[in-house]
Amino acid sequence: MTLVQEPATGTPTRSAEWPLIVLASTGHALCHIAELLFTGVLVAVQQEFALSKRLATAIPVVGWILMGVGAIPAGLLTDRYSPRAILIAYFAAVAGAGLWCAASGSVWGLVAGLTVMGAAVSLYHPAGLALLSLGCRRKGRAMGIHGVAGSVGITVGPAFGLWMAQLGHWRWAYLTVAAVAGAAALLLSCSGAGRGIGGRRPGSDRTRQPGEQPADSTRSLLGYLLPLYAAVLLGGLCYRSFTTALPTLLKQSLATSALGAWAAIVLTMVPLALGSVGQFFGGRWADRVRPERLYVLLIALSIPAAIGVALAPTTALAVAAASLLALVQFAEQPVENAIIAHVTPARHRSTYYSLKFVLGFGVGALGSSVAGEVWQRTGSLAPVFLVIAGFALAMLAAAVIFARLTGRRRSTTVGRAPAAG
Repeated sequence: MTLVQEPATGTPTRSAEWPLIVLASTGHALCHIAELLFTGVLVAVQQEFALSKRLATAIPVVGWILMGVGAIPAGLLTDRYSPRAILIAYFAAVAGAGLWCAASGSVWGLVAGLTVMGAAVSLYHPAGLALLSLGCRRKGRAMGIHGVAGSVGITVGPAFGLWMAQLGHWRWAYLTVAAVAGAAALLLSCSGAGRGIGGRRPGSDRTRQPGEQPADSTRSLLGYLLPLYAAVLLGGLCYRSFTTALPTLLKQSLATSALGAWAAIVLTMVPLALGSVGQFFGGRWADRVRPERLYVLLIALSIPAAIGVALAPTTALAVAAASLLALVQFAEQPVENAIIAHVTPARHRSTYYSLKFVLGFGVGALGSSVAGEVWQRTGSLAPVFLVIAGFALAMLAAAVIFARLTGRRRSTTVGRAPAAG
């Protein structure tokens, strides 16, 4: 589905792509570790500050909203300067935010620290994805590997938080993130990885780059992308509800088990680790099939999986259903990224990615409050997954509309065959 072609010049060879993939993947893993540590330490924080369920789940919401909303200025800055420059700023900002969270001695200090953390991690996605989409030829493969790294972060974040909380030192989790981010900022500053990729060159807003097809007007392109962005928003609500509810749901389910919280740590990692498998294959398949059709299929599979988690009679079945849900839900993400890489102009790629993350992470952050409200009202987190199934059903409708629009658009691009006779 190549509706917008990449510039013919300036793309590295395959061997030169690997440093970019490693750089972006490291940043992606750290982004999601920093983002999701709180889901693992939630109960410890709730108990330390004597908070209600509703208030405990609300602590990181402003930061998660900023993780999405901040993608707009991050995208504009990446288009103006370069992915590398923004990634250096990202690592440094995450280090500072991690230290703030670790030093917080009150609930309001932690709220402030997590808000700064959300603003810091908002820098990552527009810069990291622009680096890959502009610097790699096989975009689906690069997005898939990048997605695997993100899933590793999603797996490690809650589990590491649970582990630190179980040891009685949840603040150590944030100190670890600060140390890793600070080291990454220093290493990237001293290396040449990512130099010369992206950034706005003189005249880039007035002329097309070599080999790039004429693009639609911004209004026309946004109208075409509207159903896709609606699906992204709903997917963000699914993601945030899922990652907020799962660790605590399993911890509560295993509260009377002989293994207790340690079993919850392991079982939380199983579905989230399978999400990395989904990320990898989602990226590979996006290079081989029409990604908009694959997107529809993956969303459709997520609906029965979410219902299965909600209705599972045993913890083992809940983990199995959650594993399927993670597998398909995380596979959707590289497919979304590949679609955007194919249908948007290179010179504004970061901005279009930033819109995705405003909706998916910014508005999607409200999924945490949805989970908290359901938990407060029902006393259980299992019904949250019925809400996720409802979000996924609406997401499916939006994805089907986008796939049909893409089919029509492809026909218009290719042109109709002349009538016979």
